Amino acid sequence: MVKYKLLIVVLISASAFGSSIQDVAVSNRSYPAIQQSLDAGYMVLDSQNRFNPTQSISRQDMATIIQKFDSKIKQKYFNLSQSDFEELLHLSNSFKTYIVNVESDITQLTDAQTGLTTDYMTLRSAHDTLAEEHLKLQKRETQTRWIALGAGLLSIIALATN
Repeated sequence: MVKYKLLIVVLISASAFGSSIQDVAVSNRSYPAIQQSLDAGYMVLDSQNRFNPTQSISRQDMATIIQKFDSKIKQKYFNLSQSDFEELLHLSNSFKTYIVNVESDITQLTDAQTGLTTDYMTLRSAHDTLAEEHLKLQKRETQTRWIALGAGLLSIIALATN
């Protein structure tokens, strides 16, 4: 009777807490991926709750894992009704022209941006040239004023000495 109760306690605790992986530490960097594979049902532990991480996998086991994965993907993403599929097809056809027009608009805007960049560079170069000419004119104006001032002073001195 005690053995029977002990077996019930072990079964209840195993189902309540889940089976733990006996040969992979929780601190192992692969533990989350292994646990996720087990939780999703892609892989299983052996009868002693071992994962056997260094053991080779057979082609047969790999095919089973791929089949389970494929079934889950199809179940999750391809479970569309005929009306859902027809609506998606209609929306796809409706937006094809729109998408082509948007792509064309993007190309035109890119070309326009390239043209504007070229124009900007040309204007910037012209601006720099004009700024240099402006500085030269300011220097000439300053020189001319000094010459005029000097000539005026010479005239005043000449008049004062006569």
